Amino acid sequence: MKFLYEVSSEIVLLKTCKGLEGKYIDYLSSVTKKRILGVGSLVADADQAEDENSEILQWLSKKEPNSTVYI
Repeated sequence: MKFLYEVSSEIVLLKTCKGLEGKYIDYLSSVTKKRILGVGSLVADADQAEDENSEILQWLSKKEPNSTVYI
């Protein structure tokens, strides 16, 4: 079984950013001998995101206004 970084030529894109996980990106780059680029959070398909978040939104709607911070 090969990992995706093993079949890429020189660059690996990750769904993250250097500001959050810089030391891990640097480590992975040194281990794989590849250039690792964080491409940030990618926007999910609106229909898929709506389905995944519906349970969360229902839960949040039951809370008092300004009583809950969801991250």
